[in-house]
Amino acid sequence: MGGKLALPTIAVRFEGYRSALDESAIGYDDELTALDASTRESAAAALDRFAGLALPPTAVFSSNALSTIAMIPSLGEHPLGLIAFGDFPLADMVSPSISVIEQDPIELGRLAATRILDGIESPGYAFYPRTILNVRLIERMSCQQFGTALIPG
Repeated sequence: MGGKLALPTIAVRFEGYRSALDESAIGYDDELTALDASTRESAAAALDRFAGLALPPTAVFSSNALSTIAMIPSLGEHPLGLIAFGDFPLADMVSPSISVIEQDPIELGRLAATRILDGIESPGYAFYPRTILNVRLIERMSCQQFGTALIPG
C-alpha cells in the first residue's frame, strides 16, 4: 500500500517491490497492490478489498508514513502483519506497535545539504540522480503478534 506513483520516492519503492517479486519468481499481482491509499477512507477501502480476496494477504507493506498513519484506524478490523517504510512519532505507541524500516534522518539531511552546496559551487556538474542509503529494520508487535517474526531467534 502506498501513495501515488507520481511521487518519486513512492515510484522507486514500487519499482524495488516489483523487482524483488521478479527476482524471487513470485510474480506481481495487481490485486495485492493499493496505490493512492493515503487517506483513512482509501486505506480502509484497500484493507477491505484485501480481506475480500479469495486468498487474502497475511501482511501489508506500507510504502510511506502517510499511508501507514491512514491505516491505523482500520487495523483493528484486519488482523494483518504490517511493516512500514519510515518511522514516525508514536509508531511504537499505537497498538499493535508498528514495525518499520527506518531511514537515518540525519544522514538524509546531510546528503541533501551536501548536494545543495555542491550544486551551488559547481552549477554545471552532473550529480548522480539517485543515492541509496542504508536503512534499519525495527521489528515491533505489528509482525510479532502473528507469530511470524522477521528475524529468526
